[in-house]
Formats: sequence, structure tokens, C-alpha cells
Amino acid sequence: MRFLSPALRGLEPLLINPVRAKEYVEASKAANLGDMISQLFGEAPKPYMVGNIAVIPVSGPIGKGLSPIERLMGGADVDVIAGWLDEAAENPAVEKVFLSINSPGGTVTGVEELAAMVADFPKPTRAFADNIAASAAYWIASQADEFVVTASSSIGSIGVYLIVTNLEEYYASQGIKFEVIAAGIHKAAGAEGMPLTAEQRAYLQSSVEATRDGFRSAVRNKRRFVRDEDMEGQVFTGREAAAKGLVTGIVPNLKSALATF
Repeated sequence: MRFLSPALRGLEPLLINPVRAKEYVEASKAANLGDMISQLFGEAPKPYMVGNIAVIPVSGPIGKGLSPIERLMGGADVDVIAGWLDEAAENPAVEKVFLSINSPGGTVTGVEELAAMVADFPKPTRAFADNIAASAAYWIASQADEFVVTASSSIGSIGVYLIVTNLEEYYASQGIKFEVIAAGIHKAAGAEGMPLTAEQRAYLQSSVEATRDGFRSAVRNKRRFVRDEDMEGQVFTGREAAAKGLVTGIVPNLKSALATF
């Protein structure tokens, strides 16, 4: 996917499982025109009503400003989801909001704001996952009033990472030497063929840790019994997540999650 590819190449913090991210990008690259056309005849997940409950999907890799094709191929746009929440807040027929989560996470931009929107939502909220709610998806889901999951689901991955590809030795073996002229010690951090300086590495590390700290703070605000040692990037089963306070309960399926809300 277009929004994931540059992030995986480096210098953009990520809130997604790296293996899942690569799988989505490779699948997107492998899609031929026929696959694309067949996707156009399908529909991306959309909100729907169950009685007085608005069910809002958060499905696929999460990004901001996704193209229509990226959304058709399974991406979740934080701006689109925020729009759905605004509509639910203003619709008098909606008494509750149910976030149906199935996502490994995504890029950082917009996730904190969407999570805060969920945390401050004026109507009762419940999140549900029966597959995966990891990283950015967990950040969003954790801010609902309740977060219920199935026992075998994959939950957590509270952390942030950033990739910097160092090709210095490879280029040197090819007889290629890079020289970068830059103003500002951080301006050319991660430039192709150049190693990071100690100052650049410390700057990037502090940036990643700042996002991690914001993530943890949001989780603690809603899920108060979560321990720091359980917010180190681990992915837990739903049953483990419940025992550790990352979610509020275990349900057998979507039908039950809706019926008990």
C-alpha cells in the first residue's frame, strides 16, 4: 500500500506489526489489474445500525489520507472513521457506538487524535475484536468505555518503531561514496548511503519514545490496571489481555458482544 511502503523504508514511526505490514504491501504490489477491477465491484467496510447501536468498522492497516483504491483494498483511514464518529454523535437515532476492530495497526499520523475522539465520545462506546487489535488499532480500541475480545484474538503490541536502512557498507563495496551537504545536524538523518550520527540516533530515539509515552498514557487513562511491563510491544491472546487488564472482558463472538452492549 502506498502509505505503508515509504514508512517501511524508514524515518517514519510505525504503529503496526512489521510482518503484517510487509504482507499487506507485498499483496498490494502483487495485485494485477484484474484483481483491482474485482475489488472495485466490492465495497469497503461501512458503518451500519443494529437497533440503536452504530457499528463502526476499523479494519485493515490504518493510515491518514488514503486513496480510494487503498480503502477498497482494505485500508482504514482515520479521517473517514472520525467522520463516521461525528455522524454518530449528531444522529439522535444512535444511542451507542460499537467499534468493530480488525487491524494490525498502521502509521502514526492521526491515530492519537482519533483515539482521543473515542475517549471523549459523548455516547457510550464499546470496542470489539475477534481477530487482531494491535498497535495503532489497540490505541484506538483501548479508549472505548469497554473493550471486549474473543479468547483467541491477538491484542496489544503497545509500542512504536522506526526503521533506518544503513547501506553504507554495501555502497562502499561497490566503490560508491556519498557526501551529504546539509544545514542542521538532523536535516539529513537517514540519508541514503550515510550512517546516523550519535546525535541523529538520539533524536530519532527520543521521537519514537515520545510517541510511545503518549500511547502508554492514553492506555493508562482508560485501562488503569495495565502494568508497564505489559506495554513493551508484546501481543497477547484475548484471554491473556483480559487477565492483564488490557481489555474489559471476553465474549464468544460478535453477536454476543452486540447483545450484551
